[in-house]
Amino acid sequence: MSCARRAAGRPGALRVPPRGDREALLIAPSANQRREWRRGDKEHLLVVSNRLAISGTAFLALAISGAVFVVTDMLFKAPSAALVAALAAAVFGWLWSALPLFRRSRLRR
Repeated sequence: MSCARRAAGRPGALRVPPRGDREALLIAPSANQRREWRRGDKEHLLVVSNRLAISGTAFLALAISGAVFVVTDMLFKAPSAALVAALAAAVFGWLWSALPLFRRSRLRR
């Protein structure tokens, strides 16, 4: 039996429709730069691009953690899958958010 059929037959199985929000947020800074570069408002362009990239990275971390949950749920029981997905989310949160913010606070001193 395929993984998709197993998940479809389980009550409460995680069913997430395919979306492009992560990709849109990660690609938007490049598209904005192409259009706005010659206008001279580079500070605004940098701020907006930074926010879009951070949002896209957050959505990407959630998507990867969700994929980890789905795969480990097929292999093991739900509590183990939830633990592994939470650990993956914690690693992404630490490496992609906490470490840069910690470094920023140390540099301000």
